[in-house]
Amino acid sequence: MNQPAKSKARSWEQGSGTVLSLALIALALLLSGVIALAAAAYSGAAKAQSAADLAALAGAQALNDPLAAGGAQPCQQAGKVASDNQASLKQCLIEGQDLIVRVSRPLNLGPWQLVANAAAKAGPAPNQQPYH
Repeated sequence: MNQPAKSKARSWEQGSGTVLSLALIALALLLSGVIALAAAAYSGAAKAQSAADLAALAGAQALNDPLAAGGAQPCQQAGKVASDNQASLKQCLIEGQDLIVRVSRPLNLGPWQLVANAAAKAGPAPNQQPYH
């Protein structure tokens, strides 16, 4: 009877599959961490942009319709709305009937403390007359 010859793995190859598996698992975990950090940074930047948009809209409303904003000054109103959205108002400019704001919002990415900056401009539609 012919029996197939048993192949003996070389001694230096023994356990190499385990090491390779562990390396692949470590790489997958590292890649997952990088993707999670990138997603958190993107989310933080989107939240900063939302805060800027809302602050600009609130300030523009206070500029063009003071009664609706309770008599608040445009930049004061924009700063309050930015603060309500965990952002800091860094700049507020009035250009005619438009309000331009720049805000910053802290990003907590584990050990890294970064800041997301955003800007927005709001005002009445080009053909719309201000409320007076």
